[in-house]
Amino acid sequence: MGKKFNYIFIGLCCVIMLVYVFGFTDWAGFAEMVNSVSPFWLVASVLCMVGYWALESLILHRFINKLCPGQPLKLSIHVSMIGQFFNCVTPSASGGQPVQAYYMIKSGLPGSKSTSALISKFMVYQCTLIVYTGILFILKFSFFKQQVDSFVYLAMVGFAVNLIVMGFLICISVFQAPTKKVIRFVLFLGEKLHIVKHRDILLGKVDSQIADYSIAFRENCKDIKNLLFTVGLSAVQLTLYFLVSVCIYLGFGLPDPQVLNMLAAQSFVLMVSSFVPLPGASGASEGTFVVFFGIFFTGATLNVAMLLWRFVTFYLTLLVGFLFTTRAGVIGKKSEPADHSDNLD
Repeated sequence: MGKKFNYIFIGLCCVIMLVYVFGFTDWAGFAEMVNSVSPFWLVASVLCMVGYWALESLILHRFINKLCPGQPLKLSIHVSMIGQFFNCVTPSASGGQPVQAYYMIKSGLPGSKSTSALISKFMVYQCTLIVYTGILFILKFSFFKQQVDSFVYLAMVGFAVNLIVMGFLICISVFQAPTKKVIRFVLFLGEKLHIVKHRDILLGKVDSQIADYSIAFRENCKDIKNLLFTVGLSAVQLTLYFLVSVCIYLGFGLPDPQVLNMLAAQSFVLMVSSFVPLPGASGASEGTFVVFFGIFFTGATLNVAMLLWRFVTFYLTLLVGFLFTTRAGVIGKKSEPADHSDNLD
């Protein structure tokens, strides 16, 4: 029922977004604006997103091969795109890692190493996002403070949520005993309030997950070269994602593209909306895009730009991820994992 609700919710959000766009943009004007967008820059925006997926797969592949040498790149591509799909359809992108771990185990990888690879990838991504956006925040603070009402509040919320997540991961890795005590206390309260069931089983899973987190963290700290390399790849990956909106802006033929300002705006949109507890951060993503990119786009162009950006970054990812997920047999018809015997390294 939960999965069906998420799919229905995303579908409703798509309909609401279209109603919003068409409600503020007449049909003739909308069609004219879409036709006026340069096909070259639309293709460029899609290629940026494809590059984002490719680097996602490559970074994960490095962590998988570090723990399980000789794995084919095809496996990492499937795992990455499965994660992209389930991140899109679950609140706070929370469903990707569990399904990825399941598929990796089903494909023959040890459970602990699968989890460690996924954790390592997430920690590198999260750290890179915070540092990347923090630098842009410092460089462009004055500009956005003047242009966007409540900018400081929005930015602080985004940073706070991401820092809490990163801090929690570090605490799990470095301070295992105190973290376990806190989690056990929370589960105890949850059981007393009849929110948590099977507390002992959950405690066993928590202890196992904390051990995996700790192993992944310590392994990453030992291999500084690989850590720095994957951080660099993650920075390029994020830049490609941020450039989607720049390509759309250029596609409209608008003057004076403020590339660095738009990269900063897109990073703030991602930071603020990434942990909204709704499937695909629906509503928050569109809303923050309109808030920050109202600086660059004018009139009805803003609505069309938001629609194009959301299609490229979310709905296209949803579609492509769905194709990979069904092919792998994770949803739909039950089948064995896709054949990864052809090593594409």
